[in-house]
Amino acid sequence: YQGVTTVDLFVGHKPDSIPKVDCHSYNWVDLNCSFIIPENHLAVQYELKYSQGEIKDKSNFRQLYDCESVTKTNNVFSCRFSENKYRRVAKTFTFQLTASNILGTLEQAFEFDNFKNIIPDAPSKFEKVEDSSSHNINSVQTTWKMPMGKLGALDEKLDFEISVNSECSGEKRILLREFYSGDGPKNFSYRIPLDYSHVWYVIRIRMKISRAENDEIMWSPWVSLNQNVQLAARVPDFPPEVNVGGFNILPNNDVYIYWKNVPNCYHNGKSFTYDVSSERGGPTELKESFAIYRKNVPLANNGAEIRIKSQNVVGLSRDASIIRIPSDSERLWRPK
Repeated sequence: YQGVTTVDLFVGHKPDSIPKVDCHSYNWVDLNCSFIIPENHLAVQYELKYSQGEIKDKSNFRQLYDCESVTKTNNVFSCRFSENKYRRVAKTFTFQLTASNILGTLEQAFEFDNFKNIIPDAPSKFEKVEDSSSHNINSVQTTWKMPMGKLGALDEKLDFEISVNSECSGEKRILLREFYSGDGPKNFSYRIPLDYSHVWYVIRIRMKISRAENDEIMWSPWVSLNQNVQLAARVPDFPPEVNVGGFNILPNNDVYIYWKNVPNCYHNGKSFTYDVSSERGGPTELKESFAIYRKNVPLANNGAEIRIKSQNVVGLSRDASIIRIPSDSERLWRPK
């Protein structure tokens, strides 16, 4: 018998349908479209056009606009409707996609919501507003405008997302839904609540069309506030935590007072320390988390009420933590 040579045979077919065409307008300037090219061993030619209006409105098919700047990279077909061919004010388009090869031609029609697929540029003039009101102690007033360019004329509701980041809070995001961009000047404002005083914050904002899919691709780039923010220092909000038995009396009449340190993020200002006082006077030594009354016989024998407040460069906390040291006669001593 004589051997038979094997060959690989590739069989092509008529063009397959395209399940989805993705189109996005960047800042309402032009329109960029793409889709995945189905596998076919016969070359297929694609042509994408659109007309204004819905599929059922046949009259609009008279004026068709061609998608230009066609590229095919890694099985992705991409093209662009230039600024001159992009009818941005039309709410709805009908796309006509034609695919053809030597075995046949396939035509498809897609409806497209134009405004829903706009990817905006970042908001402009994102600024801190100087504010002397009472709200300023725990918030910052901000303003911003629509992106530069044609998008300022868009009559659509908008979503804004604000990112607030500090070493104390990490990143927190605030979502502002359906801010209207219709009548009147395209100015926006929002008072951003902040949790900590005397801590630096980095604040950013981005936006998208409210009706757009909640997908990262539909959001604008982030833009930062024109300056980092630090709230003015204020007195500490609270004293340190203490335990009922947060003291120790040594045989030499040294008296130690203990408390739990207030975390750095709640210092609310520079030069943070603690103020310890009682009717027996102040301590001999003040440490980071305890104080020492050296050889204080009156305190060791007669007891006292120790008051501990937080303190910074602005002043003392309003409230005090209290440790009550009973007199010698009121104490329960260990069994001998």
